[in-house]
Amino acid sequence: MKQFNIFLSTLLLLLIGGVQTTIAQSDSNWEDYARDPESIRVDDYVYLYNVTNNGFLNAGGDYGMQGILNPRGIRLSLESEVVESGGSWWNPPTYTTYYYLEGPIINDAQGSYLARENDKELGNVIYIDRAKEDDARFTIETIGTGNTFHINHGGNGAYWTYDTSSNYVTVTSQVSDADEWCFISIEDYRAFTQKQAHVGDYNVSGLLYNTRFIRNVSDPNNLFWSTTEGLDYSTSDYCTAIDSRLGTNSSDAGNNDSYARAYGSYGCLEIGRATGKFYQEVSGLNPGLYKVSAQAFFDGNDSAPYTNGAYNENNHASETNAYIFANGRREPIPMLTDDQYSKFMSLVSAHHDMLENDGESSPETGSIPNNQLFRRNVPASQYMTGGNTYSPDESRFVVELFVMVGEGETLTLGVGKDAVGGRVYVDNMTLTYMGNPQSQQYGFGVDAYGIQSDVDPYKYEMDGYMFYLSRKFVASTDGHGWNALTLPVNLLASQLREAFGDEMELVKLTGLNPQNTQQILFEPVNLDGGEGLEAGQCYLVKVTKEPIAEANTSFVFKRIDESKGPAAYADVDNVTYQHGSIYQFLGVDCPEGISREAVTGTTEKGELSWTSYYYHPEYAPAGSYVMSGGDMYHLTSDWSNLIGTAWYITETKPTQGTKTFVIDNGSGTTDINGIVTETPAEKAAEGVYTINGQKIASDKSLNDLPKGIYIVNGKKHIVR
Repeated sequence: MKQFNIFLSTLLLLLIGGVQTTIAQSDSNWEDYARDPESIRVDDYVYLYNVTNNGFLNAGGDYGMQGILNPRGIRLSLESEVVESGGSWWNPPTYTTYYYLEGPIINDAQGSYLARENDKELGNVIYIDRAKEDDARFTIETIGTGNTFHINHGGNGAYWTYDTSSNYVTVTSQVSDADEWCFISIEDYRAFTQKQAHVGDYNVSGLLYNTRFIRNVSDPNNLFWSTTEGLDYSTSDYCTAIDSRLGTNSSDAGNNDSYARAYGSYGCLEIGRATGKFYQEVSGLNPGLYKVSAQAFFDGNDSAPYTNGAYNENNHASETNAYIFANGRREPIPMLTDDQYSKFMSLVSAHHDMLENDGESSPETGSIPNNQLFRRNVPASQYMTGGNTYSPDESRFVVELFVMVGEGETLTLGVGKDAVGGRVYVDNMTLTYMGNPQSQQYGFGVDAYGIQSDVDPYKYEMDGYMFYLSRKFVASTDGHGWNALTLPVNLLASQLREAFGDEMELVKLTGLNPQNTQQILFEPVNLDGGEGLEAGQCYLVKVTKEPIAEANTSFVFKRIDESKGPAAYADVDNVTYQHGSIYQFLGVDCPEGISREAVTGTTEKGELSWTSYYYHPEYAPAGSYVMSGGDMYHLTSDWSNLIGTAWYITETKPTQGTKTFVIDNGSGTTDINGIVTETPAEKAAEGVYTINGQKIASDKSLNDLPKGIYIVNGKKHIVR
């Protein structure tokens, strides 16, 4: 047991100094949706919300069965009974309504009701897996005129309260210290989304079920989770919680109660030597933008830490094959880095050693050695959430994607694994409404043909906006199809593919090729591995999808100044992009705003620098390298046709000769052009010019121009 004591000490240290997850629900006044307890039927599902501390009752702490607060709650059923007391021929009896809350726990040894218990180490606490006895019943004392209340658990002054220092629910004898609570139904979540008119992060995970994969909840039927063929609870290599046979929460007589007590709060979805999808469906949503996120990582090594259990051979994967998904969109779950893998495996080995040292489990298991009940999802959850069982850190290993849900559309979301190799771990799946309805979308963007004063002046802290790019790209079927690109926002792989097409390609400037310094080297961005586009960086992109608005058509969107708060929605700008070719990205933020100055950067070894603008600048200088019309140019004179979000590259120490652009695809380099063009790229210029070279329009349209002779793409055009 020495190893266990070391880990328990580590656990206590994490509890004292660990990162705390914010409980508060952003802009969510859930008490406004509170249900009258008398209106709740036994077969209704409800959530218990703590108004005082802005969190829902969930499970964690000791055995994973202690009452804590979390941004998402566990579904409960409310029962009531009326008890008569006293009464005689001269004194009528009194009637008291007692309530019980039953949770989703499947624990025949204990129960499934919330109850108060005087724990010898923790004091009076609330557990969620107790029998339906006196300690499980409580009375409700309403507050004011609404449907909020105090919970009196015992009748003699045992009011529920959340201990903000210990991060769990306990009781107090003083009504002045009692917390305010209320019941929220699943339908209230749907109603809540209908009433949000401001962009924000509104956690509506109550529309999902068991997204924290707590102990003793998942059964062979998985309740509200569905699986595709290939994922069978009884035979497939997947699970969702610590093995329920570890610990009974009633004794420590050889059944490894100590392990269950310390680590019962941990557990997550684990899929190993199997393929398939694990998903839920949500209907009745307000049409608009939603974010689906989870904490997740992929172990490509999936090496066996021992030989006498389930994992007795390696199951490697060279790249991730797992992802979260929502209505056809998917975001890859990244593989652990070497350093992360080493830290994770140290936890795996330590957990296994604890169980191996503790011998066999309880007789009900048929004297199975505890180490054969070991599941890696327990240390995975500990590693993923930072080691705090009372207030898990949900900011680590986050994978997310954005999806637009249409009128009457069902949202299908979950986790998928396409190949047997490797092992994926997922916890804390979250559904967030972004407050950006389909009928009234708010956004910001970049007009590549605009002037400097047109650059968006605002900052966008929240991630629920649409980002619009007005920019014509050379089609991927046109020659090599590469286009220069620098953007002011970070974009996920799923966001890029939603806008640019599933077959799009993205490569990033790295510097001069060390094998051939006459080559400017780009390397592919691993979109399948969860990499994306970084703001302000130098890329080449192949676009395989048509824009949402075609070229030379006006496009209008709504824009707000977020810094004004709610008042912003009374002062909405209608922004017009005149030149069309609009690409839309879902769920984007821009906390630093969009620069009105040149955006510059230098490669790691300092050999090359790049410059870009988020408007149509004056020119790209002679001697620089540009992409235009799908071709590469080494400019012999200043070039006035550089558009916004394109770039030019210069050598920090100019050398003789002309360089080429190449892509390192992992097995050598490939020329982007094949032929280097050294002439100025005016023939591919974007815009309309007079015969004297004066630019008078950023696009190629001759509409509304006075009579005269104009130059477009190097050719004369006459407007009569």
